Formats: sequence, structure tokens, C-alpha cells
Amino acid sequence: MLSTILSSRVQVLLVLGLLLVGFGPARSPVVAQHLSSLSNTDQDWRQELVGLWDCRGVSTLGGKGKEPYMGILNNKLTRSDSWLTLDFAEQRPRRKPMQEQQLWEAVSADGMHRRTLLTNDGTWGVVTSPGPQGNVMRWEGSFGDMALSETITRISADKHRWYGELTRGEDYIGYYQLTCTRVSSQP
Repeated sequence: MLSTILSSRVQVLLVLGLLLVGFGPARSPVVAQHLSSLSNTDQDWRQELVGLWDCRGVSTLGGKGKEPYMGILNNKLTRSDSWLTLDFAEQRPRRKPMQEQQLWEAVSADGMHRRTLLTNDGTWGVVTSPGPQGNVMRWEGSFGDMALSETITRISADKHRWYGELTRGEDYIGYYQLTCTRVSSQP
């Protein structure tokens, strides 16, 4: 048990260390763009997500079939309004609720968006997106030892739908679907 706790702590420290040094090894040159220098489409996605959101839907990730899934999403702009931090707190009465923090970086020089994800159990990952295509933004990447494919659909300025699927190799792990409605327009 001690080794599990230490392993989780080391993973968390590793991820935090990567966050502090610019997310690990250099890729194509990263341009730390302020939101005001981005296109209107890019601005809308991160700026619109600022605030408090009530998220409700379903999930099959618990291994018990389709279950209600809900949580609170609290998002803030940070680092000179260039990055968006997303804090999701699951609301599950029968299990230890998952808490997840995400950092949505400034757009890189190649136009890719990048989010780093970290949960309270030490699971972490990185997903990337080429950006919005109309009202849809698709993300792909790793989450722990799994692959995450996620779609965010903008329904309105005050409502977004999040749909994600997790796989491990050829095995399908499950999905989550949440509709998030703005609770407060105050960041």
C-alpha cells in the first residue's frame, strides 16, 4: 500500500514538474499568444468556458452499465489570460468522487490546442486538438494507460456538451456524456 501511495505521489510530482517547465520536451516553437491575438473562433472557445458550470449526463466508465454522471466545472483564465484552467469535481454519492484539473494552453505555433489533465488519483494525460470546426472541437490523446477521444460541442454561449470515449489497446473501456450549463457568468 505504501508503494502505491508513493507511486501516485511521484506521478503527481512528475506532472507538476512538467507543468512548471513548459510541459516537457520542446516541440515546434510554442508561441505564448495572448487571447487578444487569436482569431475570434479561438477566443470564443476559451473565453466562453470561463465561469461555473453544472454538468449532468451519463457514463459507462464505472463498469456497471449506464449510470448518471454529474459534476461542477469551474474555469478561470490564468497566465495573463493566455491559458484556461478547468477544475471538474464529480458528484458521486456511492464512490470516491473524481476531481480533475486541466490546463488548456495558449495555441502553439502549429495551431494546435493542448490540454494537460490530472486527476486526484494520480492519473494524467495530454490531449490535443487542431481547433474548432464550426461548433465542434475534437480532442485526441492519452489518459493514463488509455487513449481518450473527446468531442466538445458548443450548443450556445451558456451550454456545451462533452462526449468522451476511453480505450486501452483494442479494449473499449467506456464513455461519458455531459451537458454543461452555465451557473454563473462571473469568472
